[in-house]
Amino acid sequence: MVNMQKTEQRVLTIPEFVERYRVSRTKAYEQILARRLRATKLGRRTYIAVDDAEAWLTELRQSQAA
Repeated sequence: MVNMQKTEQRVLTIPEFVERYRVSRTKAYEQILARRLRATKLGRRTYIAVDDAEAWLTELRQSQAA
């Protein structure tokens, strides 16, 4: 029998990212173009690693606190 454990999602599509982090699609692409948020293209889709999204959020919080 195959062990069907629920695995944590490691990458987000742009729609998933904007929903999870509550930013607009335009703002997400602005952050990617400004190289503040790392993203990877695979075919026609753009993916953001959850670790990169969390690093972006941490950096954003730190810059707002300064």
